[in-house]
Amino acid sequence: MIALSIAVLSMITSAASPSRAPTATTGRVAAVAVAMPSAAWLPSMKMPHLSIPKLRVPRLPKRDADADALSQTARRLKALVADEESWYADHATYSKSAFTIARQKTRADSLFDSIDVQVIYAGKRGWTALASHPGAPGKSCVIFVGDRNTLPIIPRTRASASVATAEGKPVCDQ
Repeated sequence: MIALSIAVLSMITSAASPSRAPTATTGRVAAVAVAMPSAAWLPSMKMPHLSIPKLRVPRLPKRDADADALSQTARRLKALVADEESWYADHATYSKSAFTIARQKTRADSLFDSIDVQVIYAGKRGWTALASHPGAPGKSCVIFVGDRNTLPIIPRTRASASVATAEGKPVCDQ
């Protein structure tokens, strides 16, 4: 049996009361209200089972924080090559301070802010540098520009003691 809600019963009662004159609207509302089941009937109603397909979420390879930090460091050293060449064109020598070059260029790159760059040697014939990132503690990248045989110092990376073998190409720890 379908149970009627209290609100529906009160509408039917008020429509049939002698104090109010019945209208076509009241009669129609009562007829619609009688046909509506109440909420008490819904729990016993069986809903059809809908199967929802499982979505496959692709698994991305884990990114190594050290590798990301070292790739940023290598990019910073490549940018330093361009900065040093620009400095050399204006001053006929390479700069001993990466900070001075960056300040002159007013480079606003937040990726490079946390990278520590040390120019180990700079002269008229070339320069060498070592860079490190706080995201890869104990690891570093090195680079040189110029004739390797005439440079007084060729830096080595901190962890694996690797040496840059090609001019202008950074080498990083693994």
